[in-house]
Amino acid sequence: MIFKKLKRKKARLSKYTKYSSYSRTHKGQTVEKVAKKRKRNNTKRHFINLKWFLVGVASIGMIIFGVYYIFLSGSFIVEETALFENNIRIDHDVILSEINVYKGEPILSINKFLLIEELKGKYPEIEHVIVKKRLPNRLHVYISKYPIIANLIVHVDNIQRKYLVNQRGMIAMADTEDSNLPYITVQRDKAYNSKEAVFEEGDIESIIKARKLFEQKFNMQVTEILYLDKARQYHLITEKNFHIWLDLTQNYVSQLSKLKAAEQKLNIHSTPLEYIDLRIAGNNGEKVIYKKR
Repeated sequence: MIFKKLKRKKARLSKYTKYSSYSRTHKGQTVEKVAKKRKRNNTKRHFINLKWFLVGVASIGMIIFGVYYIFLSGSFIVEETALFENNIRIDHDVILSEINVYKGEPILSINKFLLIEELKGKYPEIEHVIVKKRLPNRLHVYISKYPIIANLIVHVDNIQRKYLVNQRGMIAMADTEDSNLPYITVQRDKAYNSKEAVFEEGDIESIIKARKLFEQKFNMQVTEILYLDKARQYHLITEKNFHIWLDLTQNYVSQLSKLKAAEQKLNIHSTPLEYIDLRIAGNNGEKVIYKKR
């Protein structure tokens, strides 16, 4: 019985394959269709690989062309340099010579931050620097210097020199003055050099602020300031021709507050005084030493 069933099954299979040109796959697809599908997939895969290969070659070519165009051709080479101070173009300045060295250099290779550090390092009077690359071939530098805040009168033996001092305490200009700014006088052995630091960091600002605070608190003008550089002290010379002695190592607000507390006792507006010394601190911090004329 079993052999008969196997014979019948084999006969059916033989009959099917006899009249069918192709055998079926397990999903009902012919071998020919599967082969065609694989061929299409392989062709598509090769086409994609070729496309990416061509894209890569084109990208490399563009990079090489870009490098040549930027660095080897003259299109992005610095041809013009300009210096602006407070947005005004400066045609003759020693700082401009520092910028002119970049002429003929590829503009995209210039490090703006290094240029800023270089300028501020060589020229400490510069407060702010902005470097702008104006493509394709212009390099512009914008600077602003520390503001000038005081006149400095220096007495060396019997010679008097005039200077303008900036906010950083440096000589900004020599042999000139500005009557709208306060005057600071100093006695020393030799004159100052150009751009030399006269005051320690923050000292000149403390002096100018102390002058302004005194005038506000006591309704009295300060006509001159005497600076004692070695002792780090300064005197406010008032319109009543007496001196207020102050110490740069102490807070000017607290020193003037001592004088304010003793104002009624001293009566500085009517008492003929030679000086008031606010440098000495007492037990309660309110010690005021003065001398009458």
